Amino acid sequence: MAIVKKTIEQLPQNESPLTGETLFEVSIDGVSYKDSLANIQNYLFFVPAKAYITTTPTYFSVGKSTSIAVRCTIDPGDETTFNSRELYKGTNLLTTYSTLDFTYNDTLLNTTPTTTQYRNLVDVNNNGVDTTLVASNSVYSVYPMLWATTSNVLDGSTLYVASTKILRPKENTTLTLSGSGVYSYFAYDSSYPDLLAVLDPNGFNIISGYAKTLVNVVSSGLDSNWTKEYKMYKFNTISEFNGQYKFLFTL
Repeated sequence: MAIVKKTIEQLPQNESPLTGETLFEVSIDGVSYKDSLANIQNYLFFVPAKAYITTTPTYFSVGKSTSIAVRCTIDPGDETTFNSRELYKGTNLLTTYSTLDFTYNDTLLNTTPTTTQYRNLVDVNNNGVDTTLVASNSVYSVYPMLWATTSNVLDGSTLYVASTKILRPKENTTLTLSGSGVYSYFAYDSSYPDLLAVLDPNGFNIISGYAKTLVNVVSSGLDSNWTKEYKMYKFNTISEFNGQYKFLFTL
């Protein structure tokens, strides 16, 4: 830690020649400083400000116009000087603000998977050293993972409407499946790798019971509908499903 502000430092005597105030000596990182007790306390115990940013939601669907709540907050600590507070989307300035808690409502409509970064920039005095605090967060548009249990035979044209959508990127997924006399479907963006396993409620790997095909999924009801190649896993036979099933990209 380095002291930035000092009225008098390293005097040969323990008394200020200007005020007669008693000086105290402190050693920080091997450097000795002499100053008034009040100033030394300020240097030692100054709590710097911190900037934060949150975005809601984190994931949303490609092709869907989505409201993004971007919340910028500041923990002022001992800081009293705030020179500017700015919110950026990428490199573009969205707005400035003047409070410690500010929410900006943005709208995104992406036609491809996209990462959008927001940054909260706050200029502060920082006990005599001008500093820009930076906090960042990102939101992501993704093609949803799809799953269904149905007695119907689905293909790319019917899968989207019949399925439940999972708005997040590739990750191991646990689904509660329930149904008798049904097929099980699980599908996702074809750029993701193949599944390594599907575990049934007893922990047995039943992936051999699934057939993988490539299908062109057609979305419906979005602001900008799309057609995208998916990997679709369909259980080979009409069966009964009851419990939690794990669809695993990694073991």
